[in-house]
Amino acid sequence: MRAIIPKIQLMARSLPLDKHTLVSNLRKIGEVVVVTGDGIKDAPALHEADIGLAMGIAGIEVAKENADVIIMDR
Repeated sequence: MRAIIPKIQLMARSLPLDKHTLVSNLRKIGEVVVVTGDGIKDAPALHEADIGLAMGIAGIEVAKENADVIIMDR
């Protein structure tokens, strides 16, 4: 995992636990990490990331509370 994680640039359609694992490991090696999420299970990864982006209209309140930026739509 230590050899593969630094090579990952984008991870899509992943499980919340996978997001959190990736964020934690990238932060341990000094990388800057941005995470998007909108569900309650995304909250740990949003909180752990350097920048957490939550979806404002469709997002769950817990995700928005753990994010740094909330993307709103008109």
